[in-house]
Amino acid sequence: MVVEELRRRVGGGRGVDARRAEVVGEVRRVVGYIRIPEPVRRVMEVLRRYGYEVYAVGGAVRDSLMGREPHDWDLATSCPPSVVMDILRREGFKVYEKGIEFGTVATNVDGTEIEITTFRREMYREDRGRKPIVEFSTSVEDDVRRRDFTVNALLADADGRVIDLVGGLRDLLDGVIRFVGDPAERIREDPLRMLRALRFAAKLGFEIDPASYEAIRSRWSELRRVSWERIRDEILKAAETPMFHYFVWLLYDSNLYRYVMPELEEMDRVRHAPDTPNHYGESVLEHTIDVLQRLDEIGAPPLVKIAALLHDVGKPLVAEGEVSKSFHRHEVVGAERAREILRRWRMSGRDIDRIVAAVRWHMLPHQYAVQDMDPKEMARRLFAKLGPETAMDVLYIAYGDTGDPRYLEALREVQRLAEARERKPLVTGYDIMRRYGLKPGPWIGEIKQALYELQLTRNITSKEQLFEEAEKEGVVQRILMKYGLS
Repeated sequence: MVVEELRRRVGGGRGVDARRAEVVGEVRRVVGYIRIPEPVRRVMEVLRRYGYEVYAVGGAVRDSLMGREPHDWDLATSCPPSVVMDILRREGFKVYEKGIEFGTVATNVDGTEIEITTFRREMYREDRGRKPIVEFSTSVEDDVRRRDFTVNALLADADGRVIDLVGGLRDLLDGVIRFVGDPAERIREDPLRMLRALRFAAKLGFEIDPASYEAIRSRWSELRRVSWERIRDEILKAAETPMFHYFVWLLYDSNLYRYVMPELEEMDRVRHAPDTPNHYGESVLEHTIDVLQRLDEIGAPPLVKIAALLHDVGKPLVAEGEVSKSFHRHEVVGAERAREILRRWRMSGRDIDRIVAAVRWHMLPHQYAVQDMDPKEMARRLFAKLGPETAMDVLYIAYGDTGDPRYLEALREVQRLAEARERKPLVTGYDIMRRYGLKPGPWIGEIKQALYELQLTRNITSKEQLFEEAEKEGVVQRILMKYGLS
């Protein structure tokens, strides 16, 4: 149901069907074999020479089949972790522990990061806290069965031959995220897999298998067993995907929002009046998804997308009713509500402050726009009032709100100003005193700062040009009059 609704709403944008067709096309060019990089092959051949099974597994195999270059490689082996370390060190590799309790060691060969994990079974039990119970195995079938999704359970041997034990290749071709085996069992082992299913759907533009999706919808409350830190990391990773708007829609439709962000229900219940500027009678949640889609399309930074998700979270608290034309001071109320949500998610203090500032000031570009302010002037005012980071963040959100290209023009100007800010002032206090015959005093600092701002906003590159522009604009004269020195 959710995919059909999302397809209807995203319409001509870069929706699920378009993304899925692109991915399927990539897969069909390479089926059956992948290229194993030489550093990875060397490690695999060493373990194989000592009589152990070893396979490339997970995202590297999936991405290779899709024509993408993996950044790092995971290997699964029948060799116990302590023996893996002994063998590789004996063969001259530098090896370090990386989750040895889970059977994982790592090495870096010619710049390629490789993690090697012993075949294992794992169980996630309510009476044993949030960490899984791990049992090592000598069976690759055991290892594959404990993995999350079929597209992440594909294997490849040292020769690059793809081995599919769970139908992952077919799901990759069809664009489907499906739990390996029994969905309920996979969720019971680690409930975070429900959120991961949504993230992979957004990352790859895939649908979620109906049986897997129904298991998520009916078992959403099991997510309570997962730490907020792990949930936060999944949200941040989802914001890095090209379809974060799809992730948010799935979050709501799958019922996972009930624990992660229950505020979405109120946002879905309150609607904008149809005659509200830049709105068409949509709910606050639908508008938020519209905003996120626009930001996905231009590749906005992940934290900007998080801020956009929260930018109207205050509207239900100030609405005139379930259909409202006015949401007075929703940005102020929303900033405090956003802070509460971000603290719940265990976001860092630095990220909380940045996102809350973007929510608090996201209406400011619109206030400037209704004055028919030139984008460059808008950028200069936002830069001066909010600083470069918040100015850029609110301009991203303003573009997402309306699709108005003026905000992107202002954004580019803020970026230019931020780069220019790194330049040193062209004039010193001594230059000012000599040119205007002034004695030391507070006026020198004020003049120097005013000249520096003029230098940055006008992109001035020479001292003489700066003085000429300042005198033409009356910048120095105004400050001298303030101190009775003119």
